[in-house]
Amino acid sequence: MRVLGLDIGVTSIGWAIVEFDQDAKNEIDKKSNNKIIDLGVRLFDGVAEDRSGKLLAQDWRNSKSSRQRYKRKKERLKAIENEFKSIGFLDNSYNKEQFFAKFHFENKDIFILRAKALEEKLSPKQIFACIYYLAKHRGYRSGPVPQSSKSKSNNKDSVKTINEIQKTKSLLGYDIDKNSYQKTIAQYVVQNINNSIYRNRDGKVVFMAQKEMIEYEAREILRYQSKFYKEIDDKFVDKIIDIINLKAPAIDEKSINEMIGDCAILKDERRAFKNSITATKSMIFQIINNTIKKYQLDPTDNLYIDAMNIIIKKGKLTFENLNSILSSNITTKDKEKLIDNKATNMLKDICKILNIDNYNDMNSKEDELNELIYIFAIYKDFMHCEEKFAQHLAKYSYTDSQKDEILNLCFNKISGTSNLSLKALKGIEPYLIDGYVYTIACDEYIKHLDDKSKIKANSIKSKYLKVLIKKENPRVRKIVNQAIILINTLIKNGAKFDQINIELARDLPLTTKEKKRYSESQKRNEENKKSAKAIVGQNAKNKDILKARLLIEQDYQCPYCNIKLNSSDIADNKVEIDHILPLSLSFDDSYTNKVLTHKECNQLKGQRIPRSGFLDDEWFVSHINSIPQSMSKRKRDNLLITLDEFEKHIENIEKSRALNETRYASRLIKNYIEENLKFEGNCSDISDIKNHNIKRNRVQVRNGSLTHILRNLWHIGDKNIDEQRYIKDRDIHTHHAQDAVIIAFSTQGMVKSICDISKRANNEYRVLPNSGEVIKQSKNSSIIELAQLSKDTNDRINRAFHSSMPMVNMNETLNERLKWIIPSKKVDRLHNSRSVHEDTICSIRLKENGNYRRLKDKSEFEYLIKNDIDNLYVIKRVSVKNAISKTVKENKENKENKENKSIIENLIDKDSRNKELYSMLKNNDEDGLNIYFHGKSLDKAKISILSKYDNRMRYVRGGVANLDRQDRYLIYKKDGIYHVGVVYSGDDIKDDKSAVIDILKRGEKHTNHQKSNNGFEYVMTLYKNDLILYIGRDKKEHIGYISEFNINTANFKLNNPLINDKEYKVGPTTWKSIERLDIDILGNVYRKGKNFTKEAAAIIQNELN
Repeated sequence: MRVLGLDIGVTSIGWAIVEFDQDAKNEIDKKSNNKIIDLGVRLFDGVAEDRSGKLLAQDWRNSKSSRQRYKRKKERLKAIENEFKSIGFLDNSYNKEQFFAKFHFENKDIFILRAKALEEKLSPKQIFACIYYLAKHRGYRSGPVPQSSKSKSNNKDSVKTINEIQKTKSLLGYDIDKNSYQKTIAQYVVQNINNSIYRNRDGKVVFMAQKEMIEYEAREILRYQSKFYKEIDDKFVDKIIDIINLKAPAIDEKSINEMIGDCAILKDERRAFKNSITATKSMIFQIINNTIKKYQLDPTDNLYIDAMNIIIKKGKLTFENLNSILSSNITTKDKEKLIDNKATNMLKDICKILNIDNYNDMNSKEDELNELIYIFAIYKDFMHCEEKFAQHLAKYSYTDSQKDEILNLCFNKISGTSNLSLKALKGIEPYLIDGYVYTIACDEYIKHLDDKSKIKANSIKSKYLKVLIKKENPRVRKIVNQAIILINTLIKNGAKFDQINIELARDLPLTTKEKKRYSESQKRNEENKKSAKAIVGQNAKNKDILKARLLIEQDYQCPYCNIKLNSSDIADNKVEIDHILPLSLSFDDSYTNKVLTHKECNQLKGQRIPRSGFLDDEWFVSHINSIPQSMSKRKRDNLLITLDEFEKHIENIEKSRALNETRYASRLIKNYIEENLKFEGNCSDISDIKNHNIKRNRVQVRNGSLTHILRNLWHIGDKNIDEQRYIKDRDIHTHHAQDAVIIAFSTQGMVKSICDISKRANNEYRVLPNSGEVIKQSKNSSIIELAQLSKDTNDRINRAFHSSMPMVNMNETLNERLKWIIPSKKVDRLHNSRSVHEDTICSIRLKENGNYRRLKDKSEFEYLIKNDIDNLYVIKRVSVKNAISKTVKENKENKENKENKSIIENLIDKDSRNKELYSMLKNNDEDGLNIYFHGKSLDKAKISILSKYDNRMRYVRGGVANLDRQDRYLIYKKDGIYHVGVVYSGDDIKDDKSAVIDILKRGEKHTNHQKSNNGFEYVMTLYKNDLILYIGRDKKEHIGYISEFNINTANFKLNNPLINDKEYKVGPTTWKSIERLDIDILGNVYRKGKNFTKEAAAIIQNELN
């Protein structure tokens, strides 16, 4: 039997095909005949690092976030306009640009008008202008962002921001008990600031407003003006405040819709939500049928109707109820509960609100109720949800009281889906009522469907696997597709394997004590929830219940100020849930990362960790250590984490993500192969059916811990003398193939043995999941004792696996095979598959008579590129530090060239406000600049400077932007010397041979570049991850993968094919010759059509030696 082993990683797949001799008469012959058929490694770039070494997803996410923020701001202001139109304050002739142009000419100062709005009657349009301005500039919503412990100045800036907000609060006369202000921001500004500059600029802070200050002013203006305009009622005021405070939901309806899975039976149907009436009914009928089958009962004619009537009234069904309906006598330990969950309780509450008291009435309104549940499941933003709910109400006659009760009951309470769609659930319902269990009911329903509408009719296994184009996680999709292509290539090349083993990172079985501890923890959580509901009410929102749980756990104390919290604070909205480690950085939304705090404490802390400077550190540590033991250890650790520890924590986040993605990808690959790949008569010569008509398990998983244990027992890898165990060299890519061999040779019996040993240890011994070591642990063990191996348990392992090595001289044989492996890399040859230019668009200017004017349009830009490129300049925003270094460099290089020395002055002299700044910059006055920016880091303070136009930039929306990424490299030859021209994603080049591009030379400016039609002969085109063979100045052959081309040094960065992260630079001018080698996914290298694998491996080995 042959087995294919797969070692799945985030950017790699190790594979190996091994053969077991099942016909050998004894163990010695079997080990002699077992062999490694083939093995290799496939490497590919992670999605976040395609085409460049930086995390592209972060840049895209930030840019997308900015676009969405501006879009939501526009929508918010449009909503304000619509509300004022609805009460007649604006007419249909309203034009925003004309309105505000005229308004600013007539009123001059919006702050004076806002102050007047609290003392005298304004015109409708003036009221609108005041509210529009407040909705546009609505203040700070949270505190500062956490800063690195290495950047002390940034941390001071963050504290300064909070201090300025607190200062503004005191200036406005904030009363913490009444939660009100003596004066508004506009009133304070008009009374106390004498100049017309109110905005914070150039590091000079006038005041900092919080969103509550803006909300307070808007509400006060509308309340005062309501004395003169009956149109401004309480409902209108609340609507305006809601719009001002409008916040984007954590997840929108489009994203939720995309996450809903496909129905398991019907094509083109999405799954139903668990709380839908149809799904709840189906769940109830399934439980009843399973119970009847388990206790061998006889159902009555009205069983399901009677059961549903009880659930509609009580929200649950007990065994006692079922005994009463069936006239049976079921005896069980859990007499009270048969069906009692959130879905049935919500069903009861909805029926009560809508005056539905029996099953038949509920059935007649089933579609109406399903539509209601769908609205609350999809729309997580209250305003959008309320809007859609209002459209739903228009169809049906709900009272205002019913509307409010349903909103409180259902908003943000619906989550989770069934496996089937509403249509499929309705389809299996008759079979459930006939008494069939769920699986048989589904099979009966499928029998009556035509082949076109059901999914299972299309699940015929095929010779090759199809690549995934479904919207999975893009990194997971890339991993899975590379595994699919690898398997397909093996099959096409005639490889045979009867089984596939995949390493899957899984936890070992829980011991008795661990199960008991887990069970006790669950019970404590349930009791905590009951106590919390007693405080806030049974039908309270989940968020309020969570607040009450945290309140109890913290013994009614705020962890940040140690002032008492009251249960009434939850209803009064005086407390908030804070993420101890900021969610935006830690991605940890678990209960152990949450505490309940005063609203002011939460805002004071902001997006920082507790020990980041806003509290006295010594007091805080002592305070947290004195909190009752009801708080978990992990939560205490989060509260006490330091900045240095948090930085390490953030670094580990990506590793944890990678591990989770590998787990998910491995599971997805396993299921996908099982469901879609045909083995018998394709890649396998043995039958799918074993003896006794048992189906053969073709795809199996292996525990990662087992791989570590077998590595030690089989002596694979390098021996670590200090730790007395065998380890893999992660710096060499071939360790993936090494793992794949172990995975392929491991059996299900080995998995069972290690699990049994772990269970028998019963918490006295356990296997470390990372190293595979068995350690002893007890309640009072020290760290050193826990780290020591248990001899007894080691003996158990050795006895279980002492003769498990599958081959004779396995380590030597494997090491010899690994020498001739060349890991293959995925080459990216997709043209223009990424963004054409970078996000930052700079202003482009033409120098004329000492001035710098804007260009008219693209046609003028194209004309100047050809005819006057030397006079084109770009205005860039750079940090002060970079501007200083640029000025110093220019002054050194151009001591006699006054024109270049005054580049910065020529642009800025027109702006008198910045003369002082640029004078200091020109004179490299760092001390003055530090004072000017109030001590702000010169790395962060940005200014505008002029620089020469770079022909790597392209015209975009009235400005220019850098071309985004290198697409490919055109290799030319002239006078026996090789040269390179870089093609970017934004370049419109269709034929590489006839392309006319710049030839890059070391140390030359772009303006001095020669074009490729100037005597340069085109040789070839290379892409990232192409494998090249070249002869250098040392007249030796070298092989490497292309990483990127450095345009400043005109050098290629090449990766060593075997060694991870080993790069070296080589200039094309040093090449005596160059060839591109073809390498397939299996690692076979071809040179001019002939197999060159062994020769290539020998060259690589020579370089290593």
